[in-house]
Amino acid sequence: MEISLGVWVALVVGGLPFLGLLLWWWNKFWYVLPLKLHGSPTGAKLPPGHLGFPFLGEMLTFLWYFKTVGRPDEFINSKRAKYGDGVGMYRTHLFGKPSIITCLPAINKFVFQSEEIFPLNWPNVDVVTFENIGKLFASLEPGPLLDTIDELFVGVVNGIRAQPFNVPGTAYHHALQVILNNMYLNVNWECRRKLEAIFRVELEKKKNCKEAVTSDLMDGLMQIKDDDDGDKLSDKEVIDNIEENLIVSRNRNGEFITSDDVSKMKYTNKVVEEIIRLANIAAFVFRSVTKEIEYKGYIIPKNWNKIVWVRYLHTNPEHFDNPMCFNPDRWNRVEMEIPMGMGVAFLVGGLPILGLLLWWWNELWYVLPLKLRLPATKGNLPPGHMGFPFFGEMFNFLWYFKILRHPDEFINIKRAKYGDGVGMYRTHLFGSPTIITCFPDVNKYVFRSEEAFFLDWPRVELMGQNSIVAVHGPAHVRLGRYVIGVINRPDSLRHIAQVVQPRMIAELKSWAQKGRIKAYDEAKKVTFENIGKLFASLEPGPLLDTIDDLFTGLIKGIRAQPFNIPGSACHHARQCRKKLDAIFWMELEKKKKNQKEVSTNDLMDGLMQIKDDEGNKLGDQEVIDNIVSLVVAGYASTSLASMWAIYYLAKFPNVLQKLREENMAIRKTKEGDFITSEDVSKMKYTNKVVEETIRMANIAAFIFRTATKDAEYKGYIIPKGWQVIVWVRYLHTNSEYFDDPMCFNPNRWNDPARPGTYQVFGGGSRICAGNMLVRIQLAVFLHHLSTAYE
Repeated sequence: MEISLGVWVALVVGGLPFLGLLLWWWNKFWYVLPLKLHGSPTGAKLPPGHLGFPFLGEMLTFLWYFKTVGRPDEFINSKRAKYGDGVGMYRTHLFGKPSIITCLPAINKFVFQSEEIFPLNWPNVDVVTFENIGKLFASLEPGPLLDTIDELFVGVVNGIRAQPFNVPGTAYHHALQVILNNMYLNVNWECRRKLEAIFRVELEKKKNCKEAVTSDLMDGLMQIKDDDDGDKLSDKEVIDNIEENLIVSRNRNGEFITSDDVSKMKYTNKVVEEIIRLANIAAFVFRSVTKEIEYKGYIIPKNWNKIVWVRYLHTNPEHFDNPMCFNPDRWNRVEMEIPMGMGVAFLVGGLPILGLLLWWWNELWYVLPLKLRLPATKGNLPPGHMGFPFFGEMFNFLWYFKILRHPDEFINIKRAKYGDGVGMYRTHLFGSPTIITCFPDVNKYVFRSEEAFFLDWPRVELMGQNSIVAVHGPAHVRLGRYVIGVINRPDSLRHIAQVVQPRMIAELKSWAQKGRIKAYDEAKKVTFENIGKLFASLEPGPLLDTIDDLFTGLIKGIRAQPFNIPGSACHHARQCRKKLDAIFWMELEKKKKNQKEVSTNDLMDGLMQIKDDEGNKLGDQEVIDNIVSLVVAGYASTSLASMWAIYYLAKFPNVLQKLREENMAIRKTKEGDFITSEDVSKMKYTNKVVEETIRMANIAAFIFRTATKDAEYKGYIIPKGWQVIVWVRYLHTNSEYFDDPMCFNPNRWNDPARPGTYQVFGGGSRICAGNMLVRIQLAVFLHHLSTAYE
């Protein structure tokens, strides 16, 4: 089929608009569309803007404002007028790459302070070098050689920020090819090689000359050594650094003054600052983006250019009055005297505003950015309030815990104010933004989502970074398997029952002789002596008493506010931990030396023998960290349970009577004083008393987790990095789950608790490994208390 010339003309003319549109939108299809299809998990979007034509991008528009109109900042003003202010970010395509321009103070500061994400990156880094300050950097004296170097750098700088078209006639091509005219010098890659040749000659002179001593930048670079291997910089590295640093200044002539003189020249320094502001020596600063980052709901894509348009701040009337006027006096510090009466008025009138600001500070600091970042479709933060800066709601928390002695009222107040919802509330406790969970289903969700919620004590360094409560993955599995085996296996329980009874019997006799005791102190003493024997073969005496005092101080600091200052619980706990490390280190060394002579079978011995899949044993610090953490867990829980058992048996004589009847029946079948773990398993009522004591004691009132990623539960978001407090005690004292929950009633255990409502030892893979240790010690203690004493 033949097509006439007229048809061809019509096709061309008609197709030109479509071709123009295709070219105009090409970069958007090429760069933006894939990002939008990929999507952001948080729903963030690219900054507004347009990327222009293929390869050229918006360089023609950019050059129009820079070179033709002579008003560079109109490039930004046109974007602000078209797309709005937003956060001061716009997408574009400049210098051959998709780019994000930033032009407002807050976002510029964010970029400059995030060096690991936005490293410095000149657009044409392969030709980055500079002008000369030859004397300072390479001890070069004025003359033809220094003049040549100066001219070479002029051309290099011309090519640095040019569009990367390596074709004849472009600045970039001039920076890579040899073009030398009599009137001016354009610099190229050959210039770079000439510069390298010149500096290499100077470098060889310095190496070979032992007589002349100089002290310049080149000398310093030649002496730099690698921290690991002691290797010096290569010649190429020295030359590259000299060339790069030469981009900072030029030769000066004139009379000498000192830096001290300069510091006294107040008005001169104002003039300097004003000159630098108006000169805008660096109109913009280039960064590259090493990973995708989000800022206030906008995505800065990985590998895009980041252009920080700093000159826009300096010529903007929003930041400087009459910015294009040269006025050094704008750098005066404004000093204003306020009369005493006005100062008092400001203070009194400002107190309510200050109070409101402090009260809402954590909401503004933590919640507002999340609401801006998270799309509405993803979910909301749980209801609640986060209190004052740093302290959060710790004062309210302590009021209910320490003063009123009704801890669960802290939760009841939130339920009354915000409703039940799904049993989650936001707050700020122990120095961290926090989500509290207090209903069975959400608690179960947290316990079973180990990958999303890591176990994390508030002061984990006190427990030990290598301890079972701090490690995750294979290391936790290895330790957990061993500890559970040592404590919870039938033969282990049998051994524990035999070890703990001699001290229990002796202590009960001493209590009877005293007549009146402090139950908590005495329960702590006998518990710690047994823990010391089981865990490290330590006998009662001054050393064990010292360790007991140190653990008391350590436990007080674990959940204290993190004030590491002398006199605070946290600071005292750190000192106690250091002393405990020293003591256990000494015990560890003793065991190593006496392994062949003295045979022991305690937890420390077992930890010393644990091996991983490659046959490696635990290090000494790992052994010590785990001993400390396990003593804290076993010591605190058992002593508290024992104390509350004494209290409830004294308060409920009918329970004591039934307990005595069951245990006397067991005792009559025994020849000696001791009972076995098998006997304990037959004591049905005793075990009900044990469970009811543990429920009422609430040994672990709450359990700490940390969210490792944003997690959604029934329409609510648990933000990444926030602390999660699983408030398990609220289940055990709640009439919705237990009838008359504050009444000590072992018979409630005739039937099992409703699923998910009894979580005293936590749940999931992180359930407390020592739960059977507590139970068997308490059962044995109740046996001897009920059968031998009234």
